[in-house]
Amino acid sequence: MLSRPVSVANNFYGERLTGDARRIYDALVADRARGIMRTSVAVDDAENVSANASAALEAVNFGCAELFFVGKAGELSFDGRAVTLEHECIFPEDELDAYREALDEAVESFAASVYYSDDRGVLERLNEMLSTTVTGVDGREDVYGSAYAALVIGEARCEGYTKAAQILLSRCGIPSVMAAGRARSSDGREENHAWTIATVDGRDYSFDFTWNARRIAYGIPSHEYMFLPDSDMLREHFPMFDGYPKCTDASATFWARHGGELEFISDLAGVDIMPYGKHFFTMARLNEQIPPADERDVIFGMMQSELSPSSYGSLSGYTYNRSLGVVTFYFLNE
Repeated sequence: MLSRPVSVANNFYGERLTGDARRIYDALVADRARGIMRTSVAVDDAENVSANASAALEAVNFGCAELFFVGKAGELSFDGRAVTLEHECIFPEDELDAYREALDEAVESFAASVYYSDDRGVLERLNEMLSTTVTGVDGREDVYGSAYAALVIGEARCEGYTKAAQILLSRCGIPSVMAAGRARSSDGREENHAWTIATVDGRDYSFDFTWNARRIAYGIPSHEYMFLPDSDMLREHFPMFDGYPKCTDASATFWARHGGELEFISDLAGVDIMPYGKHFFTMARLNEQIPPADERDVIFGMMQSELSPSSYGSLSGYTYNRSLGVVTFYFLNE
């Protein structure tokens, strides 16, 4: 249960640290897990106090999603021998147990819902849950970057989505890393962003649950940013750290698993069309870009000629991810 002391000191970010930075980090994790928001640590390297403390703070922020109540910024002071770091508690300190219990309940509810699922099933259910129960917000307040915001409040920015995924995947025994950096959206804007790298069957894959949630269509969660290799993910995502797990397997995306890697348009007839509630959908990756002016006519023409849409739904629709070259086809029933 999350209300017990966290045991995440050996995450990706903590393992990068050595010397004073690691000692500061270990002390911060131990104290913050007990709700102690002020920590002093004796250091050996007085010349690099600020850099080492900053690295430790960064590791707590990116690696310890369980410390959802800890503010991102820490106040630092140094007396020549020991560095002192103090964090703001972004929730009422005298009510932390209640907040922890609420997060515990959300985590355990999800874990129970996927008890009989394999790892892929857990990630698919996680994507569905985050897409349908969390509203994306742009708020800069620390609370919206927490797992609590996503799983209990139901509103979060990218960091909150990713930390929620980190906690839930950890609870389900699936290793993951919160990747941090920049991302370029479809309108060309770059912004700070966070996403997930998870290990499934010994292979690493990238997931962007925030972007999938934004791209939900007709009530059907997007599978676009799921099980991506670096060759796809790093087209739009730019990590700020070296050393993240390498994602090299391109065979686990939805379209690869369901016959949607197209060489010719006629190959579309062989894709698997999957149910979602009373609707159906499938995905395909095209081997060349569709000109924007022709997009609608080309895609609906493909649907009519190769997919027999009336066999699955009374209405049809699509989304086109131009960066990935992926079309999602929807067959809808009222």
